[in-house]
Amino acid sequence: MQRLKPKRLAPGGTFGIVASSSPASVPEDVRRGVDRLRGAGYRVRFLPHGRDRHGYLAGSAEHRAADLHAAFTDGGIDAVLQLRGGYGSAQVLPLLDLSLLRSNPKPMIGMSDTTMLHVALVQAGLVTFWGPTLAGVGRASDYTWKRFLRTLVDPPREDPIERDPDDGRVSTLHPGVAEGPLIGGTTSLLAAGLGTPWQVQSEGRIMFLEDVREAPYRIDRLLTQLGQAGVLGAAAGIVIGEHVGIRAKDPSRGQTLTLAEILDRIIRPLGVPAVHGLPLGHGRHLATVPLGARARLDATTGTLTILEPGVD
Repeated sequence: MQRLKPKRLAPGGTFGIVASSSPASVPEDVRRGVDRLRGAGYRVRFLPHGRDRHGYLAGSAEHRAADLHAAFTDGGIDAVLQLRGGYGSAQVLPLLDLSLLRSNPKPMIGMSDTTMLHVALVQAGLVTFWGPTLAGVGRASDYTWKRFLRTLVDPPREDPIERDPDDGRVSTLHPGVAEGPLIGGTTSLLAAGLGTPWQVQSEGRIMFLEDVREAPYRIDRLLTQLGQAGVLGAAAGIVIGEHVGIRAKDPSRGQTLTLAEILDRIIRPLGVPAVHGLPLGHGRHLATVPLGARARLDATTGTLTILEPGVD
């Protein structure tokens, strides 16, 4: 299937804000995100249900799907930015008209629970963007903010992912070089998609995984599930991003494993190029990357390079 790239974001363009998952949990982050975008010369417009609340959901699945359709088809909106992650985007998937979205390609940016939407849209042939939500823009570091704008506005022909400026350690799990379209997202959500029409397709692709605030045994279980489903072994290369807050509830009892031990047992034996440590997760710094675009992983040197702009 032909990949459809959206147009690059022009100066003064408009971000359409959709809430496909949960409502804002920290309104101040949302306010700061709006101010930061407007301060950079962009317009910000909330879709009609972008502020809806229904418990832990941002309104009904029908309204969330309608907002996403409207954001893509509205000629006055140039980029679609998720309000936040949380939970609920999987409920929207059966309601989406993917052919309508394909006919109106635009940058869609988000992370965490947006994983499910990224998988569906990329497999429909669109290029989407793993990056900060509106709330994330509000608390973004300089690294995060600069990569966000560069990737959407003026990406270079080849774009290496800079290491975390606070912790540049990237460990090689298995050496080698691989190339392929970049896919991935939050580990727990990729596992949740197994057995559904939106199961991630990893064959011949560079796959990245990240997660936050999970116990080590749960990460072990999720990776084991993805491995037994054949998803990990089919990938051309694997990038393990930040897994923030991965710790046992009571590590003093000694009944736990470190993330490094889990990766050593599950990822290393796959024999594909694999690294751990690039800033693609819930940490302080986040590299915005185009999903569906071609990338090269050099696991020997610990580098991931985007080989083509995600926008035209």
